[in-house]
Amino acid sequence: MYNAYIVVPFVVWAITQFLKFSIAALAGRVDFRYLYASGGMPSVHSAVVVSLATTAFLVDGPSSSIFGLTAIFAAVVMYDSFGVRRASGEQAVAINEILDKLREAGVASQPRQHLREILGHKPLEVTVGAVTGLLLGCLFNIDRMGPALTWLSQPVNRTGIYVLAGASVLLIVGPMIRRFLALRKYKDIPVVVEATIRSFWTFVTIGFVGLFVAFLQYEKVQAALWIVWPIKLAIIFVIAAAYFLIKYRSTVPEAVRAHEAAQDKKKWHEGPNKKRRAKAERSRKRK
Repeated sequence: MYNAYIVVPFVVWAITQFLKFSIAALAGRVDFRYLYASGGMPSVHSAVVVSLATTAFLVDGPSSSIFGLTAIFAAVVMYDSFGVRRASGEQAVAINEILDKLREAGVASQPRQHLREILGHKPLEVTVGAVTGLLLGCLFNIDRMGPALTWLSQPVNRTGIYVLAGASVLLIVGPMIRRFLALRKYKDIPVVVEATIRSFWTFVTIGFVGLFVAFLQYEKVQAALWIVWPIKLAIIFVIAAAYFLIKYRSTVPEAVRAHEAAQDKKKWHEGPNKKRRAKAERSRKRK
């Protein structure tokens, strides 16, 4: 039996964790703890509670008791995220610095202890999480938002599921091959390494999310059957591709041309005169 009050927050949690991991990977911080831990951009807590309140609003109406409870609950959780829990994280940073200085001074001899520092959120992270929860909550309950948006809740046919799964596999395999070839050939160019790793994690994450959605559609999970999910993934892919194109369209080609020119110059200097220099070097050593 489909219970929107359980399914929607759970799926929003999974999607937002993937989103948080992707944003961190895009910024160069590849840490798999972002897939399950708290803290970071966006706030998963805010997304989950806001999606719950949105579901209550759309299912039972704004005057219902359950919407009042979920709205107050969401407000408390979001306030706690950038209030109490953020203060705890800042205290953990200060305590870790004090302990490190005591160990360096030889005062503290106990084994190293490191308190977790990322506990709460900045106001921007809470806001982005709340907007994410609102949008995802509306998408999962789009069949309740009026006839103007009902076409987005139309089910995807079997061919569409196979197309989504195939495109997702390409999004996983393609960046893997590109990363292997790029890092093998241009591992000494920092900007190429940065662009390759960031794009790899971004597109691979989108690919795995697409596979997950295709699996849910194949298993005929009610909310996952809607055509809005492939459309949303396509929009995210276009935005990510445009971001990388704009950010690296000039720096990467210039760095590659400079690297290849340096390699050609090196080969030109070492090519015709390499044997002559080696012979002269052996002669000097004999003398």
